[in-house]
Amino acid sequence: MSYQLGVDIGTTYTAAAVARDGRAEPVQLGNRSPLIPTIVFLRPDGRLLVGEAAERRAIAEPERLAREFKRRVGDSVPILLGGTPYSAQALMAVVLDWVISRTAELEGGPAERVIVTHPANWGEFKRESLAAAARSAGLTVELMTEPESAALHFASGDRIAAARTIAVYDLGGGTFDAAVLRKGTDRFEVLGSPEGIENLGGMDFDEAVLDHVRKAVGAALQSAERDPAAELARAAELRRQAIEAKEALSEDIDASIPVTLPDGRREVLLHRTELEDMIRPAIELTVHCLDRVIRQAAEEEVDAVILVGGSSRIPLIRQLVGTTLQRPVELDNQPQLAVALGAALAASERSATATAAGAQPPLPEPAEPGEPEPAAIARRSFVADLPTRLARTPRGILAASAAAVLALILLAVGLAANDGERVPTGQHSSIPNPTLAAAAPSTTAAAPSATARKSTASARANSPRAAPSTTSSASGTGEPSGSSPGPAQTPKATEKAPPSPGRTIRSGKAQTIDLFGLAPDADWRTGAGTVPFPAPSGDSRGGAVIFPAGTWLLEDGTSPRFMVTHPEWVDNGWIEGDFQLPKAIIAGDRFRATVGFQQAQSGNVGAATFIVQAVFDDRSVSGSLVRRFDSQADGVMHQLDVDLSAVRGARTLRLRVEAGPTAAQDWAAWVKPRIEG
Repeated sequence: MSYQLGVDIGTTYTAAAVARDGRAEPVQLGNRSPLIPTIVFLRPDGRLLVGEAAERRAIAEPERLAREFKRRVGDSVPILLGGTPYSAQALMAVVLDWVISRTAELEGGPAERVIVTHPANWGEFKRESLAAAARSAGLTVELMTEPESAALHFASGDRIAAARTIAVYDLGGGTFDAAVLRKGTDRFEVLGSPEGIENLGGMDFDEAVLDHVRKAVGAALQSAERDPAAELARAAELRRQAIEAKEALSEDIDASIPVTLPDGRREVLLHRTELEDMIRPAIELTVHCLDRVIRQAAEEEVDAVILVGGSSRIPLIRQLVGTTLQRPVELDNQPQLAVALGAALAASERSATATAAGAQPPLPEPAEPGEPEPAAIARRSFVADLPTRLARTPRGILAASAAAVLALILLAVGLAANDGERVPTGQHSSIPNPTLAAAAPSTTAAAPSATARKSTASARANSPRAAPSTTSSASGTGEPSGSSPGPAQTPKATEKAPPSPGRTIRSGKAQTIDLFGLAPDADWRTGAGTVPFPAPSGDSRGGAVIFPAGTWLLEDGTSPRFMVTHPEWVDNGWIEGDFQLPKAIIAGDRFRATVGFQQAQSGNVGAATFIVQAVFDDRSVSGSLVRRFDSQADGVMHQLDVDLSAVRGARTLRLRVEAGPTAAQDWAAWVKPRIEG
C-alpha cells in the first residue's frame, strides 16, 4: 500500500513519519527509538554512516564525525571529515537519503511523496541549497516550514477550528522558530513574517549543565585523564549524563550527575531552580522573539500558543510564555515528533489533492553522477572541481594529479582567450548559480509538467556541471559560455576598453564588519578591572592581542591570523571585550568565527567557554547568543554561526571567555570574528 513520508532533520536529532489515508505514525529509525542523532561519520574506506552507527564509530575517531551541520547550511566553508570536505547541505542530503532508504526497507517500497521540513526563517538561498543537494543525491523532495508542519499535526486531532489563529513556539536541539498561522478550510496560512534564532536550543542548555559540573568538581576534572582517547570517551560519557539530568528535571525537582575521577566517582547535584537560573536569559530571548512575531502578524487575536520541539518540555518555558503573552499555552503530546508527523500529513493531503485533480505524484529525476559536494566546490566549474571529485575515489590521487594539470592547461587557454574584463581576486558576482536556480523544489500538490521537467533538464545541461561557465569563466561576468553579456559588461566595438586592473561587481550584500579592526578600540575587562590592548606579555591580569598568520599553530593544525583572549590568571577567571559597531545590528545579520586554542606547553591543556552577547544603548545585556565550551584535549576547533536578528538595534557586541576552576587556561583563540549581513 502506498504511503507518504515526512522528514524532520533537526540540529541534534532526526525524525520521520509515514502517512496512509490521512493518518500518520512515526518511523522507527533507531534501534530503540524513532529518533536518531543527526550525525554523519566517514569511514576510512569512504563509506558514510548515519545516526547510531556513526555515533558508535565516532568514539574511536571523532575527527571523522560531523554534527550540528544544520546550523551551517549555505555556508561556503566546507566541513572536514577525516580531511575530506563536505558542505553542510551535502551532509543533510546524506541523512535524508539514509532516512528515505531506511523507511523504504521497513515499509517494503519507496514513498509516493516526500516532504522535508526546514526552519521558518530560512531564506531562498538556504532552501535552494538544501534542495540542490537533495537533487545531486538523486532525491525528489518537497519543502515545508517546521512551524506549519507542527501546526498541521496539532490540528489533526480536531483541536483547532477553522478560522482560528495559533502561534507556534518551536524549540529544538539547536534552533528556535516562531510563527503565527491561521487555519483555513483545508490548509494553514502563515501570517506576518516568521522569525527564529538559529543558534539557540537544547544543546546550549546541555553546555550550561556541563559548566555547572565543571565548576562543582573543580581542578580534579581537568586532571582526570591525560590520554586523549580516554579523555574523549570520558567527556562523551559526562555529556550523556548531563543531558539525561537536564531531561529528568522536566519532571523532577533535582537530578544527580555522576562524574568519574581518578580517585573514584563523585555525584554532582543539580536542582531545577539552578537549571532555570542558568537558561532563563536564553528562554527570555525566545519569548521576546515570539511576542514580536505575534505583534507583527496581529491581524486578529491569537487564540493559543502551541509548544513543540524536544526542549519545549522544560517547565520554565510554559511558565514564561503564559505569563508574558497572556494567552493559553498547550504542549504538543509528541513534541519531538510533531514536525515529522505534520509533514507526513501534508504529503498525504498533497497526494490526495493531486490524485483528485488527475495529476501524478512527482517523479524521481535521474541521479547525477558523484556524491553531494561542499558548497564551495558546487559553485565552481566542472574543470576546477575535477581534482576534488577524483581525489575522493580509492585510486583518485594519481587521477587528481592528472586532472590538476589539465585544469591548469585549460585555465591558461582561457586566460589567453580573454579579451574582456575580469573580476579581481576577492570580488564576488551577484549572478545566481544556474544549478541552484534551475529546479527549485515543488511546494504545490500538482506534479511538474512535462514542459517544466524539460526546462529543468535543459537548465541542467547548461549548468556548471556541463560547461565551465559561471563566475570562474574567463570573462568573469558569470554568464554561461556562448551567451551574450549585457552592454554594461562589454565595451562598444568602436571603443577600446580602458586599461584597468579589474572592476568590482557588487553582490548587494551589506558590508562585512571585521572585528579585528575594532579590537584596539574595544573595552577590555577581566576580574582585575580594565586591561589594555594589546595585552603586555606575561600580564597576570589577562588580556587580548592579535597574532599575525604563521605565528602559532592552532589545535586544528592551521596557522592563520587570530586574536587570543586570556582570562585573568585565577581560578574561574574571565575576560570580555565590548566592540562598538559602526552600525546597529539588523535582522539577518550573523556573527561568524572559529574558536579554539593555540598549542599549549606540554601538560597544559586549555579549556574555556566562548560566549557572544549583545549590549544595547541603555547598557542592558542580552542573554548568551551562543555558549561554546572547548577543551584543547579534543583537538577540535568550533565554527560559531550566530543569528543576530533577536538583538537587532544593538550597537555593541561582547566577546567573552570564561575559564574553568583551574589557572591552566592557556590562550583562547578567535579566528576571523566578523558580522556578515
